[in-house]
Amino acid sequence: MMVKDKNLFDIQFENGILKIPHLRIRGLTEIFFGNLIAYEQCELHDHYINDYVFIMDRLVDSARDVELLVKSGILESMLPDSEASLKQDYFSSPWAGLSIIAAAILVVLTFIQTVCSVMAL
Repeated sequence: MMVKDKNLFDIQFENGILKIPHLRIRGLTEIFFGNLIAYEQCELHDHYINDYVFIMDRLVDSARDVELLVKSGILESMLPDSEASLKQDYFSSPWAGLSIIAAAILVVLTFIQTVCSVMAL
């Protein structure tokens, strides 16, 4: 059940009903939450963001879970469908993003090596 509240962390469980405030998902939402979690870890504050992300991570395991949260009004995706699909399919974990970066660097280095080899002839 969606809660009309300004406080994102006001998650309540009353009479068997989980009440979660509305959250808009935008292109930089993941980076934003990641930075906030890092800040919480470094500054030794209470871990409200970390706890919130942990709860949401436990609630969302599949596309059906996301659809249910969207239908309930808890999540609102501001992402174009193609961008959301791209993130879900290819950037679902930090390792996927790192592997793409590593592959790109490898291609660039291979190109540089090829150019140097041709110039040496």
